[in-house]
Amino acid sequence: MLKCDKLTDENKKYYELLNNIQSELFDLDSIIAKNPNNIKEDEILFDKNNDYVKKIEEYIDEMTNILPPLRNFILPAISLLISCIHKARTVCRRTERNITPIKYSPHYFNEDTLDISLENINRCLAYNRMSDYLFTLVRFSIYIEEVKYIRSEILSKNN
Repeated sequence: MLKCDKLTDENKKYYELLNNIQSELFDLDSIIAKNPNNIKEDEILFDKNNDYVKKIEEYIDEMTNILPPLRNFILPAISLLISCIHKARTVCRRTERNITPIKYSPHYFNEDTLDISLENINRCLAYNRMSDYLFTLVRFSIYIEEVKYIRSEILSKNN
């Protein structure tokens, strides 16, 4: 994890949320892998109360309130942790781009498709907040790992 005085018990929760993601991604995979026209009326609804999306948005807002305004691009090469989060974010974005056309494909969704299938794919697409969360987590990680510039001895001796 991060080696930093600013990583408190309060902000560890932003990283601990990542522990649940793998299970939720497996749930999403099972929804997307199913033929939406072979779903039963009693099919399970993904994130029925939007609890997960609400949690992501809450954490994004909390971290954003701590962070200074974004004024530059963020490079992923600061640390292995930040590079991994960046990579996960790009995979999330790519997946989001690949899922969106499925919703509008008549091969998958048509007049015979049950509402629960449409609702589940919409909830899967709402999960795109994950990539926004990961981007904010990268910014937050950089902020709490911040290394401040200190004038080198070479320059200090010349003054």
